[in-house]
Amino acid sequence: MVEAADAFEGHCSTVFLLPELVELIVSFLNRSDCVSAARISTMWTDPALNNIWSRVDSFQTLLQVVLPKEASRALDFRHYIPKESWSRLRQYASRIRVLTNDDDKVDLASDLVSQLQGYGLEPGTLFPRLIRLKWVVRGSEHVCPFLPSVGGSLQVLTLDYPDTDVGYSGVSNALWTLSSCSLPRLRTFCIRATAGWFGWLVDPAANAFLAKNGHNLTTLYFKGPTYSFTPPEDLAISIQTVTDLACQLSTPVYESAAGLVKMCPNLQILKVNIFFSAGSTAQWSKYIEPLFNLHDLSELQIRAYGQCGPITADDILTMGGAWPRMRSLSLSHTPWGDVIALSLLFHFSACFPLLEHLTGAFRWSFPLPAVDEHATHFPNLRTLNFMGLYVPAGSGKEYQRIVDAIFPCGHFTRNDGTIIRADSDGSRIQ
Repeated sequence: MVEAADAFEGHCSTVFLLPELVELIVSFLNRSDCVSAARISTMWTDPALNNIWSRVDSFQTLLQVVLPKEASRALDFRHYIPKESWSRLRQYASRIRVLTNDDDKVDLASDLVSQLQGYGLEPGTLFPRLIRLKWVVRGSEHVCPFLPSVGGSLQVLTLDYPDTDVGYSGVSNALWTLSSCSLPRLRTFCIRATAGWFGWLVDPAANAFLAKNGHNLTTLYFKGPTYSFTPPEDLAISIQTVTDLACQLSTPVYESAAGLVKMCPNLQILKVNIFFSAGSTAQWSKYIEPLFNLHDLSELQIRAYGQCGPITADDILTMGGAWPRMRSLSLSHTPWGDVIALSLLFHFSACFPLLEHLTGAFRWSFPLPAVDEHATHFPNLRTLNFMGLYVPAGSGKEYQRIVDAIFPCGHFTRNDGTIIRADSDGSRIQ
């Protein structure tokens, strides 16, 4: 094999030994082809191995580099690994760019890092090229020893807490650990918690994490149970760079919305769940008034829970004036569902001229929206979803007339009820 590699390097065109060209070629190869390419030439070995190990979906895969199969299933695997084998593991770990840890034995990774630290591992040196990390946390402490091993190249970090017994302490401990790490390139931070994590922005750990690593964030997702996002009005942290946010607002909604705007004043994409208190009857616009200061919003998804008043024509007019760049708008309500009278449908067309995607909890109501055959309704609309609109018996022609007025060139309907615009020759617009 060595002689074949030498012959290859001696007779092939030097063009195929250019590092840039080798990396480009290898990027199109599957795993088995990369294994073969790694044996062609010493100049092909590193690019091929980088491609093979660029994405790892299990720590078991990484441990197999230094462990026999029977040892990798052992509870205390560390006794099976001689000290000299760790250097080999680090050689492969340094190539990983995307790493997911969702094994049942999630303690393997933390034990691995703890063992390496015992051999003098410097923080951030195990995964220096890692740019994306997803960690499914099944214990309150397991993630903490591992996080310092992540290098400064990390751009996307997702922490998923699927177990109901991991609540406030587990998330808080992880954030305290992250606040001691240097992640200067972090752009996206997503955290999902099944159990309750109350007032996360009030938590000093969250403040410390955002103060240390939040300066370059563009996407911030927090998904959890009710009352999990309660930013106070006097929140000191402002992340100017965040343009994409997903979270939940608890009661009092107005104060939570005000804290959200203060934290992320330059949002362009917002996905938010809102929990209204029992007996709420005020207009939507009164509750979410602070969000009207987000004038750069182009995509908004609001899912309301609890009792509140219906969306009115004044609400739509106010929202249209506040968000002139809106291209994707979704307004829904659970459990009652229908909060927008169908008669107000064309108000969205007049108030949101750039709108391309509209999803709303509409209800059939009279009078039906007046269709002007000479007017252009929703000139840029590409998808429309009425969210299970109930059409009374015998009203199918009226419904079809409304849809045809919006999509005069034809349309398709998906199984989820989304109506998709078609062009003049009947093909679907992507």
